[in-house]
Amino acid sequence: MNEIHQETHLTSYVSMFEEIKNNYGIDILKCDSFEKFMFEFFSSLLTAEELEAVPSELVILNKVIEKVKIA
Repeated sequence: MNEIHQETHLTSYVSMFEEIKNNYGIDILKCDSFEKFMFEFFSSLLTAEELEAVPSELVILNKVIEKVKIA
């Protein structure tokens, strides 16, 4: 990967992280795992009832839903 492409790629991630922080109040750089990010993200969007309606086949979401119920 050349230097210009790397810089552009990094800039796009920084923009995306800032957008997530501004729109959802989640600082993705402080999330220590993808599961933690998913927990924060879905907690900001859905109520407990909506989380219960998510199909159980979605394993990672199921884990997040269980953590939201506990919190």
